[in-house]
Amino acid sequence: MPRKYTRTQLRQHRLTHTFQNEQRECAASGCTKRRRGMGSYCSTHAGHRDRYGHGDASYIRPTEYTYERKLVTEFLTRNVDHPATQAALSWTRRLLSNAVRIDHDGVRREIQRLEQSGKVTPKMILVDLAALWLYLHWQPRRLPDDPQCLTFALAVCVLRLAPSYGRHQGSVTRRELGKCLQISLGPFLLNVVKAVETEVNQLREERNAFHLPFPVGRLAVN
Repeated sequence: MPRKYTRTQLRQHRLTHTFQNEQRECAASGCTKRRRGMGSYCSTHAGHRDRYGHGDASYIRPTEYTYERKLVTEFLTRNVDHPATQAALSWTRRLLSNAVRIDHDGVRREIQRLEQSGKVTPKMILVDLAALWLYLHWQPRRLPDDPQCLTFALAVCVLRLAPSYGRHQGSVTRRELGKCLQISLGPFLLNVVKAVETEVNQLREERNAFHLPFPVGRLAVN
């Protein structure tokens, strides 16, 4: 028969394991702080995990992808009548009007906050999401090699488009919103990233052609 423990014994067992775990170093890269509770991270990196999906992840400021936003804005403005752009704008409008089915109350509240701010438009959401995705495509080391980090980054990108006045969105809210954006808009965002990258490469090749040497011949000059 399995051995039965009293509540006091179980509590003492948990306290012992917690104490032992708290003597170990944080699992985040380069951090020598002690772990918190039974987790793998210290208090600081546990907060990073809850906010950004991983202990080594951090907030990606909009100023980091200013160049990418400029490229995406110009591209989408030029292709605003394209069926893919119109479909993405239509879905984003329905998202802001709460017409998209979302099963998480926290996500619905945050979407309502964005809509009521009067500052967030469907095009703004698409531009910032595509710019962020393009930035991470060109800077893959900016986030840890964990798919969940992109999910959180997309959610944070949208949530920061309007002030939250100090209200913190929980990790579940961020994860569920990020999954919704990734599943619904992911194909469109990848399409934009590939197209913009192709145009940038073509422009770079044209400029590099200016430096190609001409064949050396004999000038017919007396």
